[in-house]
Amino acid sequence: MFATGKFKDIEAKSCYCCGSEGRVAFIVEAPSQDAVLEAFEQLNIPIASIMEAEEIPIKP
Repeated sequence: MFATGKFKDIEAKSCYCCGSEGRVAFIVEAPSQDAVLEAFEQLNIPIASIMEAEEIPIKP
């Protein structure tokens, strides 16, 4: 979906599905929430919410 290069600076890292609720969660790296919203709208993927999060590395 994002690997084709159609959406500049947006990379899908992973996807989690919850079949019983009919929901999907994407982990996406992008310059802004607006860029993610625009890309998902162009792909006709409905969005319930977008949340910005920061990855915290785990040290052994």
